[in-house]
Amino acid sequence: MKAMLICPFTEKPVEVNIKVSKYVQSGNTAILLSCKAEDGDYLEPYANLTVDLPDIKLNENEIIVKLWRENEGLVGLLETAYFEDTGRMISTGVVLANIWLFKPEGK
Repeated sequence: MKAMLICPFTEKPVEVNIKVSKYVQSGNTAILLSCKAEDGDYLEPYANLTVDLPDIKLNENEIIVKLWRENEGLVGLLETAYFEDTGRMISTGVVLANIWLFKPEGK
């Protein structure tokens, strides 16, 4: 899966690859983003979209999203067909994290 974002640091479009995995401790969905390196020869890490709060039980296809600090620009992923904001938030102990619905089929 791929999506286009505006990089908050360069303000230029960047294509990110969406890698889906599971957190070992909780089994919650983990989503990592990568992009092509400047020379275009390989992928490099771009951001961790999700965070894991192992004590939190999520509904099917829900993810806990980190949108603070360096991840603020990732809110642009809501413009893709892969993510939908549930309007719910949860405390991480310091900040509030958003709960999104992940739609791997892009519908």
